[in-house]
Amino acid sequence: MRFKIPSLILVALMIAPLSLSAASDNPYVGFWEMTRDEDGTPKDTMEIRADGTYISHGWTCQRADVVPYHLHEGDLYASIEIQGKGPISIVFRHRADDTLTFTSPRTRNNSYYSRLAKNPCPKRES
Repeated sequence: MRFKIPSLILVALMIAPLSLSAASDNPYVGFWEMTRDEDGTPKDTMEIRADGTYISHGWTCQRADVVPYHLHEGDLYASIEIQGKGPISIVFRHRADDTLTFTSPRTRNNSYYSRLAKNPCPKRES
């Protein structure tokens, strides 16, 4: 019994850096803004958090769609529920130049997102 508590502490200390490392290894985490859209849709901004939360702010910070996301084979997947209609699926791909792409399933055109240094919507606590 005397060795169980120190052993549990040792295991916890070994696991903690793994979970922190996993969060910091997520290349999606941060604030992003659309810099180019091949369909010409309005620009928007978003936040992707290490806790698995995706937040879409819109260009003028007028909304905050907050939904969970997951990573699969390097891509980020989320769904936003459109009230009275159903879900819209979004998939982002991180590129080697530290930008994100989203490909429209309807038009097959891309939107491109660049990383921002800080929250583009500071008055809205996301």
